Amino acid sequence: MNSTLTAEEEGFDAVVIDCALDPGLRQARGFLDIPVAGAGESSLLVAQLLGRKFAIVSPSETSIAGLAENLHFLGFENRASSINQSGISRLYLA
Repeated sequence: MNSTLTAEEEGFDAVVIDCALDPGLRQARGFLDIPVAGAGESSLLVAQLLGRKFAIVSPSETSIAGLAENLHFLGFENRASSINQSGISRLYLA
């Protein structure tokens, strides 16, 4: 959270959390007066604009619970047809 607070103090106009799980997103919004966007939330919002149902593919099983929590928070749990793991680590995608 410290670097997020520093961003506002240094005059940044917004903060983007670059993780599909959006760690600290809601907390950062409570501390900052500038917009805070999350990659996960943004992706879910775009997905719901593109169709009635969508699926989520995660690189690991450990993130599935966090993704499901984000779906619930946004009220999209009935829009996601599934959350699956790809079995491919991000390290192999580079």
